[in-house]
This record gives sequence, C-alpha cells and structure tokens, in this order.
Amino acid sequence: GRGAIALPVDEVAGIERVAESALQALPTTLSRASARYARALLQSGGHSVGLLDAGLLQQALTRSLA
Repeated sequence: GRGAIALPVDEVAGIERVAESALQALPTTLSRASARYARALLQSGGHSVGLLDAGLLQQALTRSLA
C-alpha cells in the first residue's frame, strides 16, 4: 500500500490483539532516546514487551529514506 515499508527480521513470535487496558505506562527510568518511538509496555508470555508507535516509526523511516 501507500507508504508501506518492509524491514527484515530474524523472527516473529506472533501477532496478538491487546486490550487497551493491558497497556502499561513506560517507566520513567527508560531513557528519552529509548522511549522515542515506544508507546507503552505490555506483558506477553512472561516478558515485558514494548509497544511501538507505528505512526511515529513510519514517519521517521520515511524521512530517513527520502
């Protein structure tokens, strides 16, 4: 589609639908640079997983490819 970007990955653990209520705030100890494209944290399979902001990430990648 328009503006689609594909990135190579080593592995995809799966795709999950996550309820908004399951999202946790990012910890204040996370550095600003690390949190730039992160939206929230969630628990999956006993691990804390960062949820990226797809819109911000796509904008940044589009700018860097221009």
